[in-house]
Amino acid sequence: MAGRRIPTCLVGESVEVEFDESVYSLDTIQRASLKYSDLASIAICHSASGSLFAKATLFDDAGISADELGKVLVNEVMDQALRERIAEQTSTERNLILSYTFSRSKLISS
Repeated sequence: MAGRRIPTCLVGESVEVEFDESVYSLDTIQRASLKYSDLASIAICHSASGSLFAKATLFDDAGISADELGKVLVNEVMDQALRERIAEQTSTERNLILSYTFSRSKLISS
């Protein structure tokens, strides 16, 4: 893992963002959170009211405020949700293209 920075010290500055689980899946929030794992430690938990909470605690060298991280996290969650929806809507076409491509390849000998 040469070149990858591994943060070790938390600043303590944190932000908690609430997401409606009927709108955003846990998987979507996890994917979005992973994008910012070099800036903060992010924990996701369920609430009794049916919401998901993402609590991000910044690393000391994050170079971003907790408020800014909360805003970009919300945008990334929305981006990931749209990517998930597009993948679902285009899965038939994607599978047809892949099937056709592999049926014309020489991966399987006759």
